[in-house]
Amino acid sequence: MVTSKVVRFHKNQDETGRYPLKTRVTYKGNHRYVDLGRKVHKEFWNQKTGRPLDNCPDETLFDFVSEEAKKQLKIRNYLNTHPDKLSFDQIIDVFKNGINGVVAKSKTSFVQFYDIIIKELQAQKKSYSLYITVQNCIRKYGDVALKDIDYEWVLEFRLTMGKHMGNNGLHAYMRNMRTTYKHAQLRKGYDLLRGYNPFEKNMPSKVATPTHALSRKDIEKLEEANLRPYVKIWLLMFYFAGMDLIDLALLKWTDIKEGRIKFRRAKLAGRSGYVVNIRIFPKAQAIIDELGDKTSDRVFSVIPHPEKQEKKYSSFRANLLQRYLQPLTREKPARDHYLHKNWLKPFERLELSDELYLKGSRATFKSIGRVELRLDIEVIKVLMGHQLNNVDHTYQTPFTDDILDEVHAKIIGEA
Repeated sequence: MVTSKVVRFHKNQDETGRYPLKTRVTYKGNHRYVDLGRKVHKEFWNQKTGRPLDNCPDETLFDFVSEEAKKQLKIRNYLNTHPDKLSFDQIIDVFKNGINGVVAKSKTSFVQFYDIIIKELQAQKKSYSLYITVQNCIRKYGDVALKDIDYEWVLEFRLTMGKHMGNNGLHAYMRNMRTTYKHAQLRKGYDLLRGYNPFEKNMPSKVATPTHALSRKDIEKLEEANLRPYVKIWLLMFYFAGMDLIDLALLKWTDIKEGRIKFRRAKLAGRSGYVVNIRIFPKAQAIIDELGDKTSDRVFSVIPHPEKQEKKYSSFRANLLQRYLQPLTREKPARDHYLHKNWLKPFERLELSDELYLKGSRATFKSIGRVELRLDIEVIKVLMGHQLNNVDHTYQTPFTDDILDEVHAKIIGEA
């Protein structure tokens, strides 16, 4: 049974001697208070009746309390007769926001909650493309109320979608779903049991993917070949110690000073204060001179902005791989619908030890340095922007520029 009453709160007296009026909500012997935004002097309030005394000078307070009493009567009738069981937090939300909004909140579906999260990410200017993709997947599979998500529903989703997706893709989707579900658990009004994890022991196993690392001889073949400008982007990523494409796209002219690049990896945004510091060697400088755009604040404006032009950036990334990199080593595309004029256009096809992939530049830098040249792996990690297991490394590298440059030069063939 839920009961409520308008009371003069016994604390928080203001400078004029007035006390705040609050709704005291009682449920299962527990009391909670909801502020009403009005105040009254102690001598003008009848605490037993929950109404102002006749001599109260604030005439508007009489109508306010009467309307509040009617409103609370409707709320109590609803809460005490409605079949849905609400938590005390939800009951308080009803008194704060009214019946319709909170009841709708408790019945929010997974897809609807994704809309909330996506809007929040958009407002924070964070990436939300994966959330939209997963939301569409849930919508096609069949939406479900948040409170109805349990181990069985997650298991059925995994088994059904596993017939149409690879393990790694499904793992990424379900990890996103798990994160989103936990966001709902932490918020009031959704009536989700905290600590309960329907995804526990219910996630698909993740399969290790090939690294696609090239050898030093492969790099020499690429350097000697007559490459298209777009393919040189891959080489530049290698020259920049395996820099990710997104970091190359976000690179600004102001990040380049005295022949060095200093930047924070986008992958670690918000999680690391560590600044990657690498030297620009002549091979890299030649590509910057060829592809760099001096009219833009970004060095490579040819690459769409990953945040401001998210869809165009995704398309550019896909085209770079499927239309420019893979044709160098493949006789024909893996799928017919990737067929493009560049497959038909005459160019030098290279015999490499592996295919060209975007992440391959990163794997190649590490492989040449560690496997072929047997260089210090800790120095290589610092060059690549991996944070070492060292608190001090959060803010500064444990190696001098000379040490970093020496290893860097050997790997890319500038020694």
